Amino acid sequence: MFGKPKTAAGIRAIELDTETVEWLWRHKRRQNTRRLECGVAWTDDDLVFDRGDGRYLHPNNVSHGFPKLCERVGVPRIRLHDVRHTSITLMLANGEPARLVQQRAGHADIAMTLGRYGHVLPGQDREAADRLAILLSVDVSNQKTGA
Repeated sequence: MFGKPKTAAGIRAIELDTETVEWLWRHKRRQNTRRLECGVAWTDDDLVFDRGDGRYLHPNNVSHGFPKLCERVGVPRIRLHDVRHTSITLMLANGEPARLVQQRAGHADIAMTLGRYGHVLPGQDREAADRLAILLSVDVSNQKTGA
């Protein structure tokens, strides 16, 4: 969408992994080929994703086609927005700092990040209890007794 994001936090730079960057460069080369094929018919709005001729691709078109794409590649059928929800949830579940996840998500307030995405996943409570027990454990074999 063109225009300002909902909050100032929506304007941000985020790091991408090497594989994603390589995929984006390949995509850019394919797009440049299409640009040459279209010639003067190409609309140059400097978009990453377009309708094939440089013109604006409405997000609803992508969202509607995403479940079909999931089916075609053999992954569970989900909505496109579920990818965002899943990635934020996985980052938090993996122990990424909540402030970092907040920044990557573009949330103005950490309460938004933790309130919407900070739910407990199965097994997390047990894992937290086990980690706490390790932190609290004392090797009594090396302790001197006061008796």
